[in-house]
Amino acid sequence: RVQHCRISRRETDMRVTRGMQMGAAWATVLALVVLLSGRLCLSKATYISQPVSTISRSGQRLHLSNQPTLRRQVPKPLSTTPTRMSRKVEIKAIPELVYLAAGAIESGGSFLQNTPLVDASPPLLALGAAAAAYLSLKPGIGGSLVDALLLAPIQSALNVAQGVPSRDCMVVGNKIGAGNFGDVFEAVWTKTPAGTNMMAMVDENNIKERIVVKRVKMQEDGALRLGQVEQYMNRRLLRGCPGVAAPFIGSFLSDETGENQLWLVWKYDGIGTLKDYMSEKDFPLNLERVVLGREGRGSKIERELDVVRDLTRQLLDALSKMHAAGIVHRDIKPDNLLITESGKLKILDLGAAVDLRSGYNYIPDEAILDPAFAPPERYVLPETTPKPPPSPIAALLSPLIWIQHQPDKFDTYSAGVILAQMSVPGIRNMDPKQFARTLVSYDQDVADWRLRAAGSLGWDVLDTNKGSGFKLLTSLLESDRKKRISAEEALSHPFLRSFSVSNLIPDTSTIKEAIVSPQSRERTPLTTSAYSGSAKKTLSTGSKKLQGGTRSGSGIGGIIGGVLGGKYSVGEIVEYRSKTNNDWVLAKVTRVNADGSFDLDIRPKADPKLLRKSRSQEMLSAASAYSKGQRVQYKSTSNRGQWVDAVVKRINQDGTVDLDIRPKADPSNLRAAR
Repeated sequence: RVQHCRISRRETDMRVTRGMQMGAAWATVLALVVLLSGRLCLSKATYISQPVSTISRSGQRLHLSNQPTLRRQVPKPLSTTPTRMSRKVEIKAIPELVYLAAGAIESGGSFLQNTPLVDASPPLLALGAAAAAYLSLKPGIGGSLVDALLLAPIQSALNVAQGVPSRDCMVVGNKIGAGNFGDVFEAVWTKTPAGTNMMAMVDENNIKERIVVKRVKMQEDGALRLGQVEQYMNRRLLRGCPGVAAPFIGSFLSDETGENQLWLVWKYDGIGTLKDYMSEKDFPLNLERVVLGREGRGSKIERELDVVRDLTRQLLDALSKMHAAGIVHRDIKPDNLLITESGKLKILDLGAAVDLRSGYNYIPDEAILDPAFAPPERYVLPETTPKPPPSPIAALLSPLIWIQHQPDKFDTYSAGVILAQMSVPGIRNMDPKQFARTLVSYDQDVADWRLRAAGSLGWDVLDTNKGSGFKLLTSLLESDRKKRISAEEALSHPFLRSFSVSNLIPDTSTIKEAIVSPQSRERTPLTTSAYSGSAKKTLSTGSKKLQGGTRSGSGIGGIIGGVLGGKYSVGEIVEYRSKTNNDWVLAKVTRVNADGSFDLDIRPKADPKLLRKSRSQEMLSAASAYSKGQRVQYKSTSNRGQWVDAVVKRINQDGTVDLDIRPKADPSNLRAAR
């Protein structure tokens, strides 16, 4: 423990020293910019003695008088060479400017409105505009200055006030992820030592917060450095673009095994990664309710399109914000994308990220990447790029590096690979490394590969809307970095802008009856008024409301329909086998027709041979054994069948169970917590 304290104190002293050095460097840069700006402005101002209402000094009090003083003289229009002022004149002008400003404040600002202080010539204005434009270029020198001098100290103070859990007040649960340099666990942060090593046994009143922790493998070469990089990047993103990454709490050291152990701590925001969901057979529809907040309507392709489009938009938006802060991730892949309980996509595992605003974690001859998702160039910057200078100088030069090499497009290629996996079943089922090798064999031309050998992999989602999705994919997977589209540009692509209100499903609680035409016996399309919550009950003239439900038709036709279709009744939830995608989908019987067919809420006149009894009742019976808030264990299909702790959030009408770790879980894969 003494050794641990010494190490912590030494690290603290080093951080304080580095902070003071950085502050001094930034203050120097700021002072140079201010002095240069003042020198340029004052060199353009020419003053003459003229009796006007100005400011003079009497003792310590400033007041207005009509004494002669310095006033701006407008240069002659024909003069192209600015008149130089001597240093003596400039020094005398500075106090007068101060007095003028003070008098303007005292007189309500009206004085300065009538007395401009500086007459800037066109070259000066052009120079000022160019300087302002340069400071605003990506990755943002001005933002770097504010971050270093203001936001970072504030964040440090808040971190001290918030604190981090100690090892005694942390109960570690199931392992939810593993890597070469660390293991990830779910855990709880307790108010006092829990006295148990099992999360299920922790008293709920003693739980301060649910967290996710990473235990860095200190014995691995480079693990400690990556752990420190991850701390830096998480804090940078928390200041520069909050919400992009999982909410970071901090880190602490423990010596439970006799050696220092580094722990990184995040607030719990869900534990299901995009890879977990993609490994399930019903992807992307297994994320429909989580991501969209509703169940889709239309064909399977249309519903998949909505989910893929939303996830792609979230990913590109997160990358765009990260790149605007000067950070390139370098390891974007489904394993490192978290899907939260509210359906938000967040970026994980920042140990490979590089801050190109300050040069932090950039080593010219080092390439940190996953070959299956990395672009052909492999390096975020050319290998000939020199080692970055000190942070303030690196920040001043960063726009030049960004313009010349466009390092942000390293990540957008990875986003293109993820888009291909999400939207094309054949690529999703393919080993990612095999997909990368295949593209190399076709000179990174995905269109040529599709035309020659991959036409049957299932491109339907990308071919919708006149193939706009496939065009976006080819733009992201462009082998030439300069031709590749950036995340910010991709957000305005037609594939992500397109939206159809017909794919929404109205709130079923406001629509009590189906609207059916008695002549065509086809379902009337729902208009947007159904979404306003003011939809009224409407019955067709060919329907009669009877006790126990609505029965279509009357007389002999209705009797024949009731006999032929007696297997299912109006209002019953069934499963319908779609001819377009050969998949079973849930539907509700709205009418029994005289010819033995059924009108469903998803289509009219369905063939009874394509219907079957739904498992909903059976699943509802199984789900009734659980209640909201109950702790259970879920048999994960994506984690080698391991039982994972979870909490019941909701019992759905179709018999599935929404858990805190995933939606629509089959109750047959649940059991009570042990």
